[in-house]
Amino acid sequence: MTDRTDRHRGDTNTAGADASEREQLVTALHDISTRLCDADGPEQICATAVETGAELLGLTLTGVWLLDEEYNRLDPVAATADTHEVLGGLPQFAENEGLIWDVFRSGDAELFDDLRDVPGVYNDETPIRSELIVPIGDRGVLMAGALDPGAFDPTDLELASILASNVETALKRTERERTLRRRNETLQRQRERMETVATVLARDIEDRLSAAQDALSAPDRRAADTDRSLGGGGQTAVTDDRATAREELDAATRLVADVRELAGAGADGTPRRRVSLADAAVAAADRVDGVAVRVHDEPTLRTDRHRFERCLVALFRFVDAETDRPVSVCVGRLDDRNGFYVGVDSPSLSEDECERVLDPEHAAAASTPGLGPALAAEIAAANGWRLSITTGETSDGVRFEVDDVTTISQ
Repeated sequence: MTDRTDRHRGDTNTAGADASEREQLVTALHDISTRLCDADGPEQICATAVETGAELLGLTLTGVWLLDEEYNRLDPVAATADTHEVLGGLPQFAENEGLIWDVFRSGDAELFDDLRDVPGVYNDETPIRSELIVPIGDRGVLMAGALDPGAFDPTDLELASILASNVETALKRTERERTLRRRNETLQRQRERMETVATVLARDIEDRLSAAQDALSAPDRRAADTDRSLGGGGQTAVTDDRATAREELDAATRLVADVRELAGAGADGTPRRRVSLADAAVAAADRVDGVAVRVHDEPTLRTDRHRFERCLVALFRFVDAETDRPVSVCVGRLDDRNGFYVGVDSPSLSEDECERVLDPEHAAAASTPGLGPALAAEIAAANGWRLSITTGETSDGVRFEVDDVTTISQ
């Protein structure tokens, strides 16, 4: 998107440049790859690209759009000042809008001599007459335009394609580095989680298994005592002791499962997809006896379905263990922030208790089964969300609020 009328009057940065000048431009473009690779993140890479297009290739009306995979649209990331001035702002291109999507899907760069003669133009009243559209691999698109028809030729298209290829390489490098950095951070968090919980977990499981062993060995002694004193009737004591043993073993099993989930909360799981909050809450409640779910509204969010359900199950089991009656749970979207809530009519927690139940070490040592809100908070954090607990401000006994859920929608 640049006024290039001077390019056909001997401008050395034009398609009229001789072979030597063309080679100089190609060499300069490859040298720019170092600057692109040194850029800090996609935004700076794209800003460097449009600056290069303007200064080196004379493409003073240039912009870069990158794919937003969540919403499947091409979002503007960087453009020259002249582009902003001429267009008065950069559009987002929803799927299949404009020529840009045709080029992005085909993967082939295109040169348009006069947009007034081309069907499918995004804006029929655009001041742009000539246009280059060059895909940046599967990452996005670089566009350059001119206010006059016939402003570009195949050499311009070739040079813009070299620039776009360098941008794609830099974006891939940044993505690899970000993935590696995230993986290292995840491993560090996992080590810290395990160090935090390991000692308490070992002691807690040892205590539960010891209690289970005592309960299993007690029947013979109790039955013998009962038979001697009452002449029989030891079976009830045997049944009770076995039930106690099963409860202790079940609690230990759940705690081990929660710690495994805690250790892997930040790891890459299955691909994240759109998940209904209502559906996930109902599925989670089916796994916890004594919990009924009321759905206030039905937003969706992008997450790993399995871990999201584990997050809700952890909360449901916690509130179920804290009360001796059926629990009613209400789920819905937060009114004032991007997020959702899980409200329950019991239990009531003090402010100090709200902080303690989010601590994995405290949760592992507590009498409630599993890690409860501490596990839910870790799974939320792995999604980039934040879990907090409020109490006494609503009709519910306690409310778990998860915000910073940028992908939530109604």
